[in-house]
Amino acid sequence: MEPARAVFVGNTVWDIGACQQAGVRCIAVLTGRIGHHELAAAGAAEIYPGTRRLLADLERRVSSRYTEEGSWLTFSTSWVPTTRT
Repeated sequence: MEPARAVFVGNTVWDIGACQQAGVRCIAVLTGRIGHHELAAAGAAEIYPGTRRLLADLERRVSSRYTEEGSWLTFSTSWVPTTRT
């Protein structure tokens, strides 16, 4: 997959910086100690207040993208929350 078609979810300015270097969009989630302003200033493509809202939006996007384009999306994660917030 090309980096421009990928997305990474992170919660630090370092996540965002690494994504920028790799050419990958970074969606930030306010689950850490870094606030909205710092994540926005670092260049987060989108910022969510928590994982519940992010997951709901991803489900909506995947559903509409699959039905509109007939494409498959792949999700990969190195960290999976044990509870939704």
